[in-house]
Amino acid sequence: MASGLVTGCSSSATVGSPSSPVASPQTPSFTPYQRLSGIPMSEASAITKVRTELDAFLALLTSKGYGAASEAYLVPGEQLTPQDSGPVLTSGRVTAFREDVWTSTGSLVVDVDLYLTFSGNSGAWGNGTNSRVVTATARMGAIPYVLEFATSR
Repeated sequence: MASGLVTGCSSSATVGSPSSPVASPQTPSFTPYQRLSGIPMSEASAITKVRTELDAFLALLTSKGYGAASEAYLVPGEQLTPQDSGPVLTSGRVTAFREDVWTSTGSLVVDVDLYLTFSGNSGAWGNGTNSRVVTATARMGAIPYVLEFATSR
């Protein structure tokens, strides 16, 4: 598995969009972010997009595997290399989502709790609750942000 999954990656490189569009889950599995009514529309929109993108990442990870999901959503340092094999996620959902650092619509950091269930080796993730810091950096393409996971800041 890519080493970026253990410690996070500091790269802010842009990743190209996948060759085929990735559908978001049909039914959102989250309650809308509670602070959205009191913040500027651009910030609310960015937060909502990142939250939705995390669900779509988990859906693709479950349906197509780590290789496809990492290529579509993650920074290069967290993508699979040809010699790696990724963990097999059987189910996953975001159970907590908190804005941490707001820089702009182009860069924000959120704290998330993911509840994950893997078949076999889970790698650096682990079955059950996984708390992560996610840096979302804007990019061009069908998927608006490239994501970078870390266990802490």
